Amino acid sequence: RQRSGGAGVYWHLSYYGFPHSYTWINTTAPALMWEELHKAWENDARRLWIINVGDIKPMEIGIDYFSKLAWNPDGLSDGGQPAFLKDFVTHNFGEQFAQPLTDLLMRFYRLGTIRKPELMDREWALALTPQRAAELQHDYQDLLDREKSLFAAMPASARDAYTELVGLPVHVLGDAGLIFLADRKIQEGNDVT
Repeated sequence: RQRSGGAGVYWHLSYYGFPHSYTWINTTAPALMWEELHKAWENDARRLWIINVGDIKPMEIGIDYFSKLAWNPDGLSDGGQPAFLKDFVTHNFGEQFAQPLTDLLMRFYRLGTIRKPELMDREWALALTPQRAAELQHDYQDLLDREKSLFAAMPASARDAYTELVGLPVHVLGDAGLIFLADRKIQEGNDVT
């Protein structure tokens, strides 16, 4: 902060390196970005913000949020995640999908914050309490069920964009979670049902 150029921000939406890479999909919640980047803003990082996105395609929601936040850091009160997501999906998929897609993405980011799919492994799944594992299994399945319903209602002209922005990331997260929870049952000697 004492340098003549001030402080800057370098943020990763995707990361390749030690200790854990996460490059597959963007599970970084806008609310987390706001929390961390707003701290930087409050500590005088006001001249230079850089975002590392790796592959642009799976990072569009995060890039859009980062850009809006960087342009006006005080313009998104307390992060504004629900309002931002609702505006984003309304713009891309229309008013009729605004609330159900916002709800789906809110669930997606909550589950992605619990554990990124790139960081899921047997050790993580086995460390869960039985109650927590059952809750997560329910939540991952609910996420997938909601996505399936929304995909079925999506007009054919919007399905490609929907799949890339919402459907694929939801499936990666939900399916990966269910795979590791099924493996957890196998490791504990239970039937997978």
